[in-house]
Amino acid sequence: MSIYTLNIDYKDTYSFLISHQLGLENAVINKAHRNLTVVEQMEEVNVQDDILSIDADYHIVQFGIVDCAPRLYTQKQGRYLALFPGRKFLIRFMSKHRFFFTKRFPKVYVEKEKFRRGTHSLIETIIEKTRSKKVFVINIPQTTQRMTSRSFGIEKNIDDYNQIIKEVSALFADKVFFIGLYERTKSDPDLMSEDGIHITKKAHKMLAGLICETIRKEEIQ
Repeated sequence: MSIYTLNIDYKDTYSFLISHQLGLENAVINKAHRNLTVVEQMEEVNVQDDILSIDADYHIVQFGIVDCAPRLYTQKQGRYLALFPGRKFLIRFMSKHRFFFTKRFPKVYVEKEKFRRGTHSLIETIIEKTRSKKVFVINIPQTTQRMTSRSFGIEKNIDDYNQIIKEVSALFADKVFFIGLYERTKSDPDLMSEDGIHITKKAHKMLAGLICETIRKEEIQ
C-alpha cells in the first residue's frame, strides 16, 4: 500500500495534488509505506500511527502488488537468506531464472485468505474507529509485459486479489468509494510506467481529480 512512484517528483503525486486542489484550509497527510503488506499494516503500531492518531475525515487506501506478486522466497525465508554467506550468488541465480522458479515454486507474501481478512479489518477499522466520511479504495493496477515475462502468474494473481478487494469493499458500500485503477490502466497504458509497478503522472493527476471531485460533492450534501 504505497503511492511511491518511479521517477516522479512528489509534487506530481496525487497526495500533493489533492492538497493543492482542496486548498490550505485542508490538511493532507501521506502515511504511505514502501513494500508494506496489508498484514503488516494491521499490526497494532501501524494502526495506531497511520489511522487512529490522525482521525481524518477521508481516507485513501491504495493497494499495490506487494501482497500478491510472485516471489522467489517468502518474507520469512528472506530473513533467513540474509544470514546466508552465499546469498548474493543465490539471489542472482534465482533472479536470472525468475520465471522458472515462480512457476515451479509459487509463493506470495500474503496468501489470499489472509489478504481478505486483512483488507476487511483495515477498512472496518477506518470506518468504525475514526470519523471518516468516505474511504477511497484503489485496487491494484494492471502490470506490463515486462513483468508478465519475468514472473509467472502475476496477471492472475492481480485479478484474484482485485476480486477480493472488490468483494470486501462491497460489504461497506455506503462508506467506500471504490476506484478501479486496474480497469483504467488496462484501457489506458499511459497510466502505467514501464516497470509495470508504478503509475505515471497522468494516473496521479486522474486520481487526484476524481478524489477531489467526490470530496467536494460529499461536503455539499
